[in-house]
Amino acid sequence: MTDPDPIARALDVSAWLRVRHLAATQPNIDAAFRALADDDHIPAAPNPYEQGLKTLRAATATDASRFEDEWKASRLRELEATRTALDAETPEPRLTTAELAEWTPPNAYAAGIKALQMKEHK
Repeated sequence: MTDPDPIARALDVSAWLRVRHLAATQPNIDAAFRALADDDHIPAAPNPYEQGLKTLRAATATDASRFEDEWKASRLRELEATRTALDAETPEPRLTTAELAEWTPPNAYAAGIKALQMKEHK
């Protein structure tokens, strides 16, 4: 079978999108081509970005980047395992209601204020 006229194919896709009130985005166009291909045995639309993205991904996937990704993943697993082990080992301290009523939080400024007051009274 020969390829149909590209203009006729584009018009068919446009009509398919218009009937369904869809925007002309790449995923919608691909869906239209697939739907029309199922009906008329028309090949799907080529993705103009696919080859460039494959090339870019292959170029940026160096040994260093692969090592970095693997190291990050293993380090995060180790950190999570350590945290889980420490949490299981030492439970958080809890105060009873009576202890909480008597407890006052430490005042980090008390020593400095007392020193200033002593200095003023001299």
